[in-house]
Amino acid sequence: MEIEARSDGETAWHTLKVDGDAGSYSAVLDDALYPRGSYEVRARVFDRAENERSIMQTAQGTPLRVALPVRVETRMDAGRATKIRTNKRGKPKYKQVLDARPVVAFGRTTTVSGKVTDPAGNPRAGVVVDVLERVDAPARPWQAIGTVQTNAAGMFTFKVSKGASWTLRFSYGGSPTTQPASKEVELRVRAAATIAPDRRVRRNGDEVVFRGRVRSGPVPEAGKLVTLQALTRRGWTTFGNARARAKDGRWSYRYRFTGTTVRSRYTFRVVVPAESGYPYARGASKTTRVIVNP
Repeated sequence: MEIEARSDGETAWHTLKVDGDAGSYSAVLDDALYPRGSYEVRARVFDRAENERSIMQTAQGTPLRVALPVRVETRMDAGRATKIRTNKRGKPKYKQVLDARPVVAFGRTTTVSGKVTDPAGNPRAGVVVDVLERVDAPARPWQAIGTVQTNAAGMFTFKVSKGASWTLRFSYGGSPTTQPASKEVELRVRAAATIAPDRRVRRNGDEVVFRGRVRSGPVPEAGKLVTLQALTRRGWTTFGNARARAKDGRWSYRYRFTGTTVRSRYTFRVVVPAESGYPYARGASKTTRVIVNP
């Protein structure tokens, strides 16, 4: 016994999993797996000689057809709650939205909020939502990290511990009358680093050694590229690159001041760029200053 289905306009039949025996069989056409639309259904019966008979209507002659979805659609939204301005002029007005791709500082916990509703916006109260995570690194699998339950307004919250960038998946499994739904939130964590000069005051022609550490680890085995920048009238300008060591994230860079004709105060920072295999978004250190005398 085989049971198959195909949507209107398709030529290919989809084989469904058949359960049952002793002459009574059934199959499920899952409206969470198959797109919305009208489907033809047929049963294929084979005898011991491999002769086939296809049945595409009921005993009363009614065509075997199913309209999907059968269950009521479920909608889910999730992200970090944030306010955005809704008007450009006059007294500021704001509305709260859920940001599904938030950028957060290294070393801080984050609360992700969500809501489960029907298509009209009515809340799905008291339903269980599974939470999975996947670290933003090659070949990392999904891992279950907990569950949350919606309140009377269909809302839920989940506190994310500090760490690297990762993607969270919130998944509602559905019910006999409601479809499942899921939503992914890409939590991007800024890389963190420090910078400090070996001397705060130098003369033109002197060298200064900048040192620091990439705090957002682990650092890749090949080390991590960092970029040194100085603040100019045109904005931040890159003047050098260094590589942080894998074992402790420390880096150093030697720089000589030239062309300073008046007493000047220079502002510097180090930037940790995003990189494949390094699970952090682009981040920058706090600034540091050096006074240079002519």
